[in-house]
Amino acid sequence: MAVCGSCRSVVTFGEEAAAIRGSLSLLPPSRSQLFVGANGSVEGMDFVVLGRVRYGYERGYWDEWYLQCGDGDTAWISEDHEGRVYERLVDGDNATLSYDPLEPGREVEIEGIGYVVRERDVAHCQGGAGQL
Repeated sequence: MAVCGSCRSVVTFGEEAAAIRGSLSLLPPSRSQLFVGANGSVEGMDFVVLGRVRYGYERGYWDEWYLQCGDGDTAWISEDHEGRVYERLVDGDNATLSYDPLEPGREVEIEGIGYVVRERDVAHCQGGAGQL
């Protein structure tokens, strides 16, 4: 999907056609060093920022930056007041990635590495820009 920079319309792209699906709010400027069109490198992987989305929840908000990586894959950088997190899909078939069983304190293993769920909440999209 993409957000039109002029009219803020959300355009989705399917196999047969593109369709307008509504609109997103104009986002306030970010204090981040990232921006749509920026490029950089994470863990030795070059990327270009294709889009930004902001999510809000009870305790505040965070921004997510959608990346096109040099190897052709995509990734995200999530950014809030605590810092940045680089995220890539590593195992889409892993059943432990389902939202329902992920409660705070639960331990999960992904590709042989153990993790502990820190929080679980519901957020709402507050706006977006670029490709998402």
